[in-house]
Amino acid sequence: SKKGKRKSFYNNLKDLLPESAFIKLATAEFEEPLPECVMPKSSKKDLSADDIHLIEQGTIGQSENEAWHDYRKGRLTASNFYRVYTKVETLKTKGGDAQELVDTIQGKSNGPSEHLPALKYGRNMEKVAKDKYVKLFQREHKDAKFRECGLFIDESDQFIGASPDLLVECSCCGLGVLEVKCPYSIVNDLPSEDNLSYLVKINGKIVLKEKHAYFAQIQGQMAVTKRTWCHFLVYTQKGYHLELIKFNNDYWEKIKQNLIWFYNKYLSE
Repeated sequence: SKKGKRKSFYNNLKDLLPESAFIKLATAEFEEPLPECVMPKSSKKDLSADDIHLIEQGTIGQSENEAWHDYRKGRLTASNFYRVYTKVETLKTKGGDAQELVDTIQGKSNGPSEHLPALKYGRNMEKVAKDKYVKLFQREHKDAKFRECGLFIDESDQFIGASPDLLVECSCCGLGVLEVKCPYSIVNDLPSEDNLSYLVKINGKIVLKEKHAYFAQIQGQMAVTKRTWCHFLVYTQKGYHLELIKFNNDYWEKIKQNLIWFYNKYLSE
């Protein structure tokens, strides 16, 4: 059961982090503090490689796993990388207020409801899309392996994290990740540059725009997981767009510098 897995996960974590305080989380009516090791500030700098691995394993299931939500609080995670990057660009040149973004990162503001049709559709279709991808990949690659994953935490900058949709591996291409999007807006259409703002046609080829949150998300996922490529899959009931995106270190370093700037200014002790 989920409860049993989480209990086992925290028991293992107590062995690794004996100085940490662990408590049972209360219901929504009475919220007690999170365990010390998952508090936003104390968890950003003292995790060993073993701790990071244990956290990744213990947060598999991602949005359906309570621990995944706990460990993301206070961290800059891949889905917010571009938002943080552009906010810092604005703050450096024009100034302004970052409180709304800080609240989002710290988990103080409510995100979109999981009951929204678009989110429910996306979650349900993601499983279908992954199954389709696995079959496609196995057909064209040697010794293909796939693994569901949790939250990866960057070893050097532990306030940075990422949760790819799937870890992918083969003997011909090495280690990669999969990022899936199932847009509700085009349920009955083929994905194209005409119906999705984040796709563009360049030299006759449809690709993901580099100046978009999804591109920064993908580059960050590759950086944090130490993988060199990503398959970006946009999937609908009528077809799909599948694109290979390779890691771009220059692009990532540019994003990362702003993440560090933002964290040091607004989130660090």
